[in-house]
Amino acid sequence: LFHVAIAGSAACAAGPATGAVRFRAAGLKFLRFVAPAGDARTIAFSPDGDSAATGHWNGSAKLWHTASGRHVRTLRGHTHGVLAVSFDEEGRRLLTGSVDKTARLWDAATGEELQVLQGHSGWVVSAAFGAQGDRVITGSNDKTARLWDAVSGREVAALPEHSAPLLAVAMSLDGRFIVTSAGDNTTRLWDADTGKELRGLNGHDGWVVAAAFRADATFVATGSHDNSARLWTVPAGRRATTFEGRSTDVLAVAVSPDGSLVLTG
Repeated sequence: LFHVAIAGSAACAAGPATGAVRFRAAGLKFLRFVAPAGDARTIAFSPDGDSAATGHWNGSAKLWHTASGRHVRTLRGHTHGVLAVSFDEEGRRLLTGSVDKTARLWDAATGEELQVLQGHSGWVVSAAFGAQGDRVITGSNDKTARLWDAVSGREVAALPEHSAPLLAVAMSLDGRFIVTSAGDNTTRLWDADTGKELRGLNGHDGWVVAAAFRADATFVATGSHDNSARLWTVPAGRRATTFEGRSTDVLAVAVSPDGSLVLTG
């Protein structure tokens, strides 16, 4: 399992099979988004939960109708695997990150490629929109996270490097905070406006490969190769909860919109 997502009462997971499986809790219904053209590596819901996007190892991203599991369209432009997908706040644009070292912005309704974000020297492994949709954050195994203007595609800032490949980035819905997680076993909390590091969230004993904010930006969840997930307070950076008991790595985390659930994969 590579990625998980939550929208309302629905949860979704993407993994190494031929597609992604969605579980709708309210109706106890399983749907499989079949994607024989390439393994599903990542998944995201649109804000209204009506659509889902998946990224695939063959370089494509796919859009789906979540109620039926119907494939809507395929986005092509990346030259290698798509490792990250994210919708903007209105669900009108999609952001993708790829092994080809680029991130790309797409019109979700038409499939048109809007911008190509170039500047990373390694795989773009994580990507997310800012609150107003005017900025995006990308993370790469080149050890850096970069902020971009989502309209012009111009790089706005590069955050100081971690000491190991960066594995996850997230931006709070209010646009105030950024987290970066890496193979140096750390997560860092940043001021999104100034680029200043606010806190180091230290305590995991393995690579930190996943991070997700609660909607009100009061907590951030992290997942690690140490088989645990942790919940941290924002902006104080105190560890609030540790979720243990798994026998395998925590490769993905998601927080429900109301903040009451943390999903791990």
